[in-house]
Amino acid sequence: MLVLVLVLVLVLVLVLVFVLVLLLMLVLVLVLVLVLVFVIVLVLVSVLVLVFVLVLVLVLVLVLVLVLVLVLVLVLVLVLVLVLVSVSVSVLVLVFVYVYVYIYIYILLIQIQLHNVESCKYLGSILTNDGRCTCEIKCRTVVAKAAF
Repeated sequence: MLVLVLVLVLVLVLVLVFVLVLLLMLVLVLVLVLVLVFVIVLVLVSVLVLVFVLVLVLVLVLVLVLVLVLVLVLVLVLVLVLVLVSVSVSVLVLVFVYVYVYIYIYILLIQIQLHNVESCKYLGSILTNDGRCTCEIKCRTVVAKAAF
């Protein structure tokens, strides 16, 4: 009977050890699962942070490209305006030179000699070469005396 009790006690101890080992294995599996979940969460967070950083860098690059394109367009518009202004000024200078040369050649070809005059009548008023109006005043005074 003693042997039977000892065998039963041994079996019970073995069952307890087996149960303890199973519980320990279960705890280890739970710890491993928790570590695995923690690692997965860390990887996901790292991936999300990386994606966020990449998106932010992409947005910054796009903004920089847009700003560069706008600056380039403004520079091109400024250059175009400067070219148009310089062409306009050049055309005006050429027209002025052409008209001046044309008039000069016209006067030379016809050989009209322009000479200064002492006075001339324009729209009823007498204009003098010195710009005074004494002659005009005298004429109007004579006309006024004759009217009275």
